[in-house]
Amino acid sequence: LCVHSTCLDTVLNNMINNICLAFVISSIAFAYGQTPTATYTSPNVGSVTFQNMDIDTSSNRIYIGAKNAIYSLNATTLTMITSVSTGPVQDSPFCSPLPGSCAQQRNLSDNYNKILIADSTGNKLIVCGSVNQGRCRIRNLNNLALITGAGTEQPSYYVAANQPSASTLAFVGSGVPNTTKVLYVGAQYTQRGFFSSAVPALSSRSLHHQASQSDLLNYANLLPTESNIKFTDRSYPVRYVSGFSHGGYTYFATVQKAVTITSTRANIANNYVSKLIRLCNGQNQFQSYVETPLECRGANSRIYNLLEAAYVTKPGSNLATSLQISTSSDILIAVFSVSNATNSPYPSTDAAVCIYTMQSVSSVFSTNINNCYGSNILVGLPYIRDPTARCQVGQVPQCSSQINPVIGGTQSIYGQALLEISQHIITSVIATPVRSNTVLFLGTDKGHVLKLRVNSATSASQYQDLTIDQNYPIISMQYTSNKNSIYALSSTKLVLIPVHNCNTHKNCDNCMTSNDPYCGWCTIANRCTSRNGCNTVNEAFWTQSGTTARCVDLSLVVPASAPVGRVTSLKVNIANLPTNTQYQCRFGPYGTTDASQLPDGVRCNTPTSNLLPTITGAQDNIVISLSVVDRSSTFTVATTSFTFYNCSVNYASCGKCLQSIYNCNWCPQTNQCIDGSTSCTSSIASIDGCPALINTTVLLSIGTRKNFNINARNLQPIPVGNVGYECLLNIDGTQLVLMGRRIASNALECIAPLREYNYATSAESIQANLQVRYLGRLFIYKESNVTVTLYNCRFGRGDCSVCLAAKQSKGYNCGWCEYSQQSVQTSVCTHVEKCSFPGTIQSQSCPGPNINSVNPIFGPIEGGTIINITGTNLGITFSDVTSVTVAGLSCRPIRELYKVSYGIFCNTTASSSDIQGQITVNIKGVAATYIRNWQYVRTSVSSVYPSRGPESGGTTVTITGQNLNAGLTAKVTIADKACIVTKRSATTIECITSPTNVTNSLQTSRRSIIKRDITSSVTIQIDSAVIQPVQKFTYTEDPTFIGMYPNRAFPAGGLYVTIYGTNLNSVVSPRMIISTGIQQQATVSSLCNNNFQGGMMRCPLPNITDSSNGLASFTAYISLIMDGVTSLRQLYLNNEEGSKLYYTPNPNVNPFANDEASVGSNLILAITGTNLNRAANASDYSILIGSQPCSVSTINQSHITCTAVQRQSQIVSVTVTVGNLVFRPGNVQFFSAEQQIRTTIIIAVTASVATILVIIIPLIILYRRKSAQNRRTKETLQTRLNRMESQVALECKTAFAELQTDMSEYLKSDLSNFSIPYLPFNVYAIKILFPDNEGYAMHHFLNHREGRRYDDDDAVIIFGELLYRKKFLKVYLQTIENQHDFSMKDRCNVASLLMIALNHRMDYVTEILLFLMQELINKSVAKNHPKLILRRTECIAEKLLTNWLAFFFYPYFFGSIGDSLYVLFQAIKQQVDKGPVDGITTDAKHSLSEDRLIRQKIDYL
Repeated sequence: LCVHSTCLDTVLNNMINNICLAFVISSIAFAYGQTPTATYTSPNVGSVTFQNMDIDTSSNRIYIGAKNAIYSLNATTLTMITSVSTGPVQDSPFCSPLPGSCAQQRNLSDNYNKILIADSTGNKLIVCGSVNQGRCRIRNLNNLALITGAGTEQPSYYVAANQPSASTLAFVGSGVPNTTKVLYVGAQYTQRGFFSSAVPALSSRSLHHQASQSDLLNYANLLPTESNIKFTDRSYPVRYVSGFSHGGYTYFATVQKAVTITSTRANIANNYVSKLIRLCNGQNQFQSYVETPLECRGANSRIYNLLEAAYVTKPGSNLATSLQISTSSDILIAVFSVSNATNSPYPSTDAAVCIYTMQSVSSVFSTNINNCYGSNILVGLPYIRDPTARCQVGQVPQCSSQINPVIGGTQSIYGQALLEISQHIITSVIATPVRSNTVLFLGTDKGHVLKLRVNSATSASQYQDLTIDQNYPIISMQYTSNKNSIYALSSTKLVLIPVHNCNTHKNCDNCMTSNDPYCGWCTIANRCTSRNGCNTVNEAFWTQSGTTARCVDLSLVVPASAPVGRVTSLKVNIANLPTNTQYQCRFGPYGTTDASQLPDGVRCNTPTSNLLPTITGAQDNIVISLSVVDRSSTFTVATTSFTFYNCSVNYASCGKCLQSIYNCNWCPQTNQCIDGSTSCTSSIASIDGCPALINTTVLLSIGTRKNFNINARNLQPIPVGNVGYECLLNIDGTQLVLMGRRIASNALECIAPLREYNYATSAESIQANLQVRYLGRLFIYKESNVTVTLYNCRFGRGDCSVCLAAKQSKGYNCGWCEYSQQSVQTSVCTHVEKCSFPGTIQSQSCPGPNINSVNPIFGPIEGGTIINITGTNLGITFSDVTSVTVAGLSCRPIRELYKVSYGIFCNTTASSSDIQGQITVNIKGVAATYIRNWQYVRTSVSSVYPSRGPESGGTTVTITGQNLNAGLTAKVTIADKACIVTKRSATTIECITSPTNVTNSLQTSRRSIIKRDITSSVTIQIDSAVIQPVQKFTYTEDPTFIGMYPNRAFPAGGLYVTIYGTNLNSVVSPRMIISTGIQQQATVSSLCNNNFQGGMMRCPLPNITDSSNGLASFTAYISLIMDGVTSLRQLYLNNEEGSKLYYTPNPNVNPFANDEASVGSNLILAITGTNLNRAANASDYSILIGSQPCSVSTINQSHITCTAVQRQSQIVSVTVTVGNLVFRPGNVQFFSAEQQIRTTIIIAVTASVATILVIIIPLIILYRRKSAQNRRTKETLQTRLNRMESQVALECKTAFAELQTDMSEYLKSDLSNFSIPYLPFNVYAIKILFPDNEGYAMHHFLNHREGRRYDDDDAVIIFGELLYRKKFLKVYLQTIENQHDFSMKDRCNVASLLMIALNHRMDYVTEILLFLMQELINKSVAKNHPKLILRRTECIAEKLLTNWLAFFFYPYFFGSIGDSLYVLFQAIKQQVDKGPVDGITTDAKHSLSEDRLIRQKIDYL
């Protein structure tokens, strides 16, 4: 059971409470046609993303952990059973999960699932998310409800990382003892708030509880230090990839920064490597921490440094042999990538697969441990231990019995890549042995599953690529309990797919070449199956795919068909047919015959005719299955189809008979088709001997009667008394029967019918079907093309030229029947024999030409204009056009465009000047002239606007000039791209630019592409006239959208919004579209001003009150119309948040009270209202008092103040304008400034005089009294000081005289009797830190207490983390110092406790002490009062200084310094004992401390 949380870069939306079911079966397009068994799709792909899954086999359920939701599905059908919402919730990384426990603001936060564990033994689902500091919830496996009630309190431990992108790994592994199961968790430090430090990097947590469910997920061992590892460097990045328990150890696979080791210290490097972390499954589990680098090398020693997925399984026999291990051993399969850049933690699309035996993994760990204990080398873990920490030489500890320090191994676990993969980032892997092979399933970041077949320890091949969820990463994969299918989880889908798709391989070759170890060809079933799917115990009848074995192949049956009337011997060619067995040939349901085996197949006979079915009707054959079967088991070995035929059925002519694919002959005596079993005297075996019609073309005009001949072969004379030849002519559905006359054996004449040929179809011609019949029943075979065409001369031929063209081009015998103008009849095209009197037939020439229209009528003097001349009798063929002239100049006729009689197209030549003249056409020497003149004109261009546009095109370019509508065509080209002409007139051409690419071919690197603007000439081509104006056009990079300000507005509009981006000035008329919904139900647009440098443009906000559906507050979306730049037209698709425009209610100004307000001498006018600054600021308001502006000074939601211009006392109206809104709150009254100033001065003077009289006089009296009192006090104090000085001097003189006594004799005699009592450091430290109460520092850990919660420990740890934050500690100590009710003793205790907490970071203590001493000195200087340091420990700084000195002096006490100090101590003690000593207070006459000095005289012995 393993769940892994990774970073999913997706747009996050709030999840709806009611989740829709999205179950789709067979909805994914799989390579090779593989179909999923079941699919479950995220209810909302945009907002609900999957992160984890786990399976409960006991209840046949699968659980999905998603963003803001948990789903419970049926594990077989993937139908949803139930779901529960887990977010979003109000949360803050700086707050405890307890409500009301934090002053920080909590925001609505999405809950990303980090841990999902289904524990069937306790019927509970453990769910941990990214909110609430990674705390876990315990839910019921059946209904996903939180388990609550007495004794079922939810756990309060911080388990997972509190950031969505931070790595969290959890799996169930072996505990202590190995029969128990615990939850192992690896969590990345996030540095998000103080509470993130309470989550250990690695931990083991209990899955069972005794008295209360709240103990669930507590640390698994008695002491927290035995159940977790915390890094000292909380910024050290670690990505947890996989985890598992094996052989009495627990492993974590990670990606983390490398460590470089010098001779004196270990340092964290910048590059990333992969590592394995191992822990003993013992009591001291986390105190046996060892990590070792894990390497995978590809070709040319390329190092794949980033581990992406790992899986432990057993090898197939082939792989085990290659690795020199047994099939019962375990292997670690790991997939790696290369960093996409130097020192990058992110993978590239180059991946590799490496395999490690667990024996070699364990061996390398043992080597690294032995190296540590064998020499005093660096530990090598600067993020856990001190960078200079070294291993202690000693005996190598064993698991669960001894504690070893954490070890960072330097020897790597090496692996050689068995396969290197490009264009993929592998995100998950599972594997299993299949017979002698090992199969790997690799999930990719693009939603694919790659199937690999491992050939050896250094070789593998990919045999299938399945598309599961295109462009969405495969997060996790798990096998079903029987390993026949796998669950593949992407961020949007859960898919259940079978491990193989053998049934899709439809033949043996495809099956064998599929290279799928699961598949093989089942000969008895004649299909591709798994081994279990082939129902035979004989291994010879199942051939595994990818092996050297060959398919059983039935390639040929000789002969391929047999007549139904006789028994035929067949040879069935079968390659690779298994030997040592007996076979039979089975002919469908019609009988079975014995077969004899040959080296290349079998031989058998066909069944007798009485067993075969009778062949009648339209078919001349039957096709049945021919199977070669195993006689003993009756299983089919090979199958093909076999044909039985009957020649006498359905062959009524010689040609059809001899064209048959079977062995048929024609018997002329009986006029029957026979097979080889029927006797005939002189049968015809070749089609050349059959009577046949050969290539003949017949043209018949309607309205005529005409005989016609047909070419033939082998026409037989008709016996006397029999029916002769008949020509059957089917015309438009009507059959004519014409008598036929045999001219010779190779010719037949068809006699014209009694009525004229005709057809009813409105068409120029139709094809008639011709058949020749003889003897009244037999049809002569048509060997080659025999066509009969009926035509209508009149159809579509309205003038002479078209009529005569039909004769020349198609061979129709048509002519122009012309009548005189006086005749009532109309000239017409008809058959040459059908022109009635008095018309005359014209079959060679036609009347003169006539021109009806010419287009265009003018063109450029450069020529090249194609003129379309239409009329009548413009020639029978193109060669009839002798010449065409335009304004006296030649115009070249165009053959390809010529239309017989009706149209001539010609291309004008260039003219030297703008001339005009007639258009003349000469047809065979006969000329025709158009009634209007044709004109050559000069074209010119004066301007091109605009001069720039985006590279996506779409810019409307207007070209201005003269005669721009001349000629036939106009083309505009800009930067070798066509500008599509949309409008053309005499003075303007408008065109729309095409897209281009401003990317320069030069690339500075693989990822850096230089883009430059393209400035190009504008080319206008009008026919052959080419114009290049001076003005040029520049293609710029497409404008882009970065953001807008402000992003708030009100429906009335009228304000401006500033759009920020790039190249915004490349478009002439940009427009902003405001849509009131993401589906653009209603839109309003406005024209923007982009006359800036290109980085911004200002767009007015339109009035959208009518489009707001009556809403006061709503969200709209903007889009930009920037010519052809499509990416800006739907901004909400690419930048939904940036394109949002938040609409608030319109501002409203309240009327003045009583319709009037006043302005005093300060000239300040106050205006009230609602929603005044929600979407507008001070600069958006315009306030007029009369006609004078009032400058806005302050604004909030309900008030505006402005400063007016000084004016005489009067009443004027006030107008407030904001956007399109205008308010008139009322009038304002101005007061005279001089009057107000005069009143103010009088009041101020009066108040000042009164104040002076009240204050000055009492002060004078008080001063005189105080001066006299101070003088008397000073005299008294001076007298006392003089007396005290005399007394102290006398006492000091007496004490000093006593101290002059020689004590050397005493010390020599007394110190020789005992040794100096040196104390251990811990006892020494306690006595120094807490001299009055040594028990104050006594501390021990309670092993266990009922209901014990480790929240207190976590709080202490968090507080300890705060102590290492310099700023916090300084403020903390300053606060204590400034607290007056904090006693001196408490200050000393704080300094001592602080010394205990920080004693292993004396450098940090020194830095803090320096700061405190500077503060103390500065404070003393500021008070101008000297401070006697160390005389009395009155503050934390002094006590901390004494502690600091004591700690640093301790190593120097052993030696002369310690001896001297001890001698001094004994000397002082001796002198103190010479005088009186209070037995209770220990005060002494000879004390060195003024506080402990007995001042009065005491008689003593």
